[in-house]
Amino acid sequence: MGRTFLAFAAALVACGAIVAPSAQAQDAAGVERLTGTLAKVRSTGAITLGFRDASIPFSYLGPGRRPIGYTIDLCLAIVDEVKAALGVETVAVKYLPVNPQTRIPLLTNGTMILFGTQYSSGQYVLRNGDSLSIYCDGSNWWVL
Repeated sequence: MGRTFLAFAAALVACGAIVAPSAQAQDAAGVERLTGTLAKVRSTGAITLGFRDASIPFSYLGPGRRPIGYTIDLCLAIVDEVKAALGVETVAVKYLPVNPQTRIPLLTNGTMILFGTQYSSGQYVLRNGDSLSIYCDGSNWWVL
């Protein structure tokens, strides 16, 4: 993976690409404690990643019916950065197939933390302000 790609992935994490708030707070003794999404990932040891099964080249099923594609690669780079932030070697990635009707509800209700898929409207980004566009073709937006 190139440095630019990893820097981009790190920037996504830093900018809040993980959908739920990922904050750290200090307790009365001054010890940092995790809150929000990072606390959820630490306690469960897993990140649920939503994907589309036929949005080539962004997200699709490859050999062995495993999700692959450009946005899947970006999400996996974010998972690597989350592992580093948590100081753990392993975070399980659970894949969850989504479609246009289920992707936003599953994201907003916390069922999935990331999604690597196409999204054809900026309405979610504008309404929630917690996603970054990674591709624009003039008429469609692809967000993570």
